[in-house]
Amino acid sequence: MSVRARTYPRDMPKLHFVTDGGPPATRELFRSACLARDLEFVTHRARSYEFLGESVERPGEVFYQAGVSGLASAVARELAGQGATGLRDGRLAGGPAASVHQMQQAGVPVLACSLCSGHNRGAVNRTVERLGGLPVVVKVPGGEGGIGVMLAETKPALFGLIDYLTAAGVVPLLSAFVPDAIHWRCIVLGERVLLSYRNEMVPDDFRTHAPTTAAGYVEDAPEDVSVAAVRAVISLGLDFGGVDVLVGKTGDMHVLEVNSPCNFAEAQQLAGVDVAGAVVDQLVARVTQR
Repeated sequence: MSVRARTYPRDMPKLHFVTDGGPPATRELFRSACLARDLEFVTHRARSYEFLGESVERPGEVFYQAGVSGLASAVARELAGQGATGLRDGRLAGGPAASVHQMQQAGVPVLACSLCSGHNRGAVNRTVERLGGLPVVVKVPGGEGGIGVMLAETKPALFGLIDYLTAAGVVPLLSAFVPDAIHWRCIVLGERVLLSYRNEMVPDDFRTHAPTTAAGYVEDAPEDVSVAAVRAVISLGLDFGGVDVLVGKTGDMHVLEVNSPCNFAEAQQLAGVDVAGAVVDQLVARVTQR
């Protein structure tokens, strides 16, 4: 589904793009979307940003936080404090486990998971039992593209991983493993799915990755998957997110996580769906409807 660009008057707000060195393609897509809509585009690189506090006022302006670092979040908070408008971001500060609980409370079909520490072997064993037994997926928060996602098929492998991560000060997230599942990614804005696609399997790996050719973007996710993705984003108080959903061999559906912000640049370019433009329109609408 294509998103038609809107043209705004000259006095419409500028868009502040906050980055911490992520994919340059994302910045270019937002810059092009602003150019098509006659909006001024300003880039703020988190590491070189000059914090000005309340000495600057930005009523009527908008911002998009592309970076996920703490510094990028600090820049976004300052822009919001100066009166600029961003997307809703009501996520809990408790991390991925808290977000899963929040979705579960809203009736979203989530994948069973639990934080886990290596200090208590009995607790680890009980966690594995609650998740349905081995194998289990071990995930280190903060990674992208499957980095930090590992599969533990035996107790020795699991305890070795958890001991290593615990010693490094990392509390991993354990989740149930769904074999031979279809992995859908849905890009959600508000109450609609802008773009969805099936992730592809990689030889000799249990992880999946986004398609790298246009042919991988011709099939939309089933309606029930799209509905679950939208509900997941809304349950976290978000406007925008990339939702990962697994569908098992028997049709059982599990929401893995909601990534916000999410990397959609390659998907937009290959699928021909103007995701960045839709986000810009959503931001401007929040200002003009006040």
